[in-house]
This record gives sequence, structure tokens and C-alpha cells, in this order.
Amino acid sequence: MTISIENHAGYLIQQISHRLEQLYNKNLANEGLSISHARVIYLLYQNDGMTQSELQQDLFIKASSVTKLIDVLVARGLVKREACHDDARIKRIYLTNEGRKKEEKLCEIRENTEANLLNSLSENERKELICMLKSIKIQIL
Repeated sequence: MTISIENHAGYLIQQISHRLEQLYNKNLANEGLSISHARVIYLLYQNDGMTQSELQQDLFIKASSVTKLIDVLVARGLVKREACHDDARIKRIYLTNEGRKKEEKLCEIRENTEANLLNSLSENERKELICMLKSIKIQIL
């Protein structure tokens, strides 16, 4: 018995993730950023001064990919690298004043994009969905 792929959670999550990334990229285009760049900035809004290694772990991407993302953000004047006082080999990433100035706009884009994604769900359904997704995330990490 064959079950339609549209009834598989992993397939649906992947499809939603892909479309959501497209929407974010469209909405971030006016800021000259992609969702990959914005993810780094969002993490730094929560915890400025993260190491490249910490960013890599939180983003689930390769070290070389984090380096490239940070290089672009440094070139655009949104973040800066600083050597750690205890170990100069470790680089901490900090938002610049320009990066901080983008916080309100980037958070607005994030909230509007997510609101559009979830507008067909009630508030309770949204809370349930977030709870279920967190549970799944814990299970697979």
C-alpha cells in the first residue's frame, strides 16, 4: 500500500520551509539581505558577541558557510569580528551601530512574514503548532 507523499510530515515540513525561505528572501530584498544573513543578525540581537562556532552550531551549517555569511555582513558594515581576550584564535561577532539600526525593520519583516504564513490558524492553533515543532526539534537534535 502506497501512502501519498503529501501525508508525510517530513515532506510537508520541507515544502513549508522552502516556501518560507523564498518569502523571507523576497521580503528582505529591499534590505539587501537574504534569510541566511538575517538569521545571523537575529541571533546576534539575542546574544551579541557570539563566536563563529556558536553561530555555526545554532544555524546548523558548515564553518565555511558561517565564515562567508559573516564576511558579507562585515563588508556591509553590519557586524564586526573581534578577537577574544582570553584566546586570540577565537573570534567574537558583534553588531555594529548600523547592524543595530536594522533591528526594528528586520524584526518587523520576520513578524509580518510569519503572520502571513500562519494567518489561517487561530491563536490556539499557532501556540499548539509552535509547541509541536519545538517537541520535534528536541527529538531530532
